[in-house]
Amino acid sequence: MRVIIRESTVDTPATIRNIRTQLSSLDQYMIHFQDDNIETFNQHVRTLVKNLNSRGQETHDLLVNLFKGYLSAKDYQFNRYIQQKQDDYDEGKTMDPEKLMTLAYNKYKVLVEEETWTTKSSQEEKIMALELKITNLTQRSNQLQANTEQSNRFTKFTGRKMRPFTPEEFSKY
Repeated sequence: MRVIIRESTVDTPATIRNIRTQLSSLDQYMIHFQDDNIETFNQHVRTLVKNLNSRGQETHDLLVNLFKGYLSAKDYQFNRYIQQKQDDYDEGKTMDPEKLMTLAYNKYKVLVEEETWTTKSSQEEKIMALELKITNLTQRSNQLQANTEQSNRFTKFTGRKMRPFTPEEFSKY
């Protein structure tokens, strides 16, 4: 059977290199998902591994590439979970790619069912609020600068300084 599959597919070193490159770039593959669908991600990985195996090749760094791919997901809770699994692995706990893929999918399903998948962490929300404040301050600064330039043009044209509006005058407008 393996011979038939091998003969029916293009077996060149370039094909094998391409599959290996895709496996080592799982983080880039994950980034291109808008919703970071772990089920689709896992199917993609299994297809690549199957294609590699059908050519008589194996991958020995799949687990490392899976960690890298999963950690590229945009969900804070999921990343924390995967980081903990990676820490456990780094400390000697046994982990194989299929087990990691199952754990990642299960966590993904729970987060989707709880409707917390891709929700922002409190830090991310604070960052977004600060970015909004910065944007508002920048806009105000630009308005003040434009007003100052207008006042300078008035002074240059009339030879006298423009006085600021009093609160009463300002409220008329």
